[in-house]
Amino acid sequence: MKNRKNILIVVITILLILIITVIASISFKEPTLGKVLATNSEDFKSFEFVKHGEDLSEWQSTDKSQFDELINFLENYEVEKMDNTEWNSDVSKEEGFVVSIHSQESSLVASIYKERLVIYEDGGYYYYIKNGPIDMQWIQEFDNQSLQ
Repeated sequence: MKNRKNILIVVITILLILIITVIASISFKEPTLGKVLATNSEDFKSFEFVKHGEDLSEWQSTDKSQFDELINFLENYEVEKMDNTEWNSDVSKEEGFVVSIHSQESSLVASIYKERLVIYEDGGYYYYIKNGPIDMQWIQEFDNQSLQ
């Protein structure tokens, strides 16, 4: 009888540890780039897109479906916060773009490069692209399509 009780306690303890581990791994999953940028998209108003580099372009849109297309693409990339002291501010040789997202209540501006990004809010939030680099060919096609 005592043995059976001890086995039951061990089994229940193992089950509790497994349940807590699964819940923790779901809760602490790294955010995606799309989620980080779409934090204020419920009351979407407009967004601006500026592509750096040789093919410099700049445009603005109030088309929510166009914004959603960009965010859906960026959902493919997981991000991880980096310390602001790790950020190298010389981005002159990096391919990237700036997106400014405007809602009824606020705006969010981010510079996004192949393997990192910065969100200019409250002194700056810096992130690595964990599963990058970002497909800049897709970004170029999105930009070209939007300019038409």
